[in-house]
Amino acid sequence: MLATTVSAHEIGTTQVRALFKRDHTYVVDVVTSRTILDKRLHGDPVAKHVFLSFNGIPTAPQHAELMPDGIRITGDIPPHADAFTWRYDLVYSSYVLMLENESHGVTRQWLEATRAARRFRCRATLSRRPASPSSANTSPSDSPTSCRADSITSSSSSGSSC
Repeated sequence: MLATTVSAHEIGTTQVRALFKRDHTYVVDVVTSRTILDKRLHGDPVAKHVFLSFNGIPTAPQHAELMPDGIRITGDIPPHADAFTWRYDLVYSSYVLMLENESHGVTRQWLEATRAARRFRCRATLSRRPASPSSANTSPSDSPTSCRADSITSSSSSGSSC
C-alpha cells in the first residue's frame, strides 16, 4: 500500500485583488476584517504595511485608504513597467492574491503570511493615456503596459496568462 500526502490552502480571511487598468493605473483592494485590520495597524498609516514594486523598484502607493471592508490602494503604473510584485505585512496566514490585467482574466497566487508574491509580468500593449503637460514629450513606447503572471505559486493548475 502506498501513502500519499495531500496539501491544500486553507481559505484565510484576507483576499487581495490587483487590477491593472488600460488607462495605466492600478487598484489593489485588500478585503479583510476591518476590526482586525484596525488592531494590527496600531495607528500606523496603511502605506507603511504594503509593499509594491514595478520592475523591482519599490513604489509607494499614491493613495491608500481604509474602507469598510479593508484597504484600497491606487496609483499610476510607472512608464516602462513590465513586472509587478506585492507584499503585505498585516496578515498572519495564507491568503489569495488575484492579479488581473483589465479584461484579460484573473491569475491567482496563494501567499503564505508576509511572503512576497511572484512577479506578475507585463507583456501586451494597452491604449495610451491621454497626454498631460508632463508627459507631452513621451514616445509611444513609453506607455505600453499590460500584465500576465510570470509564474504561479498556488498548487492549482490555473493558467499563467491573463
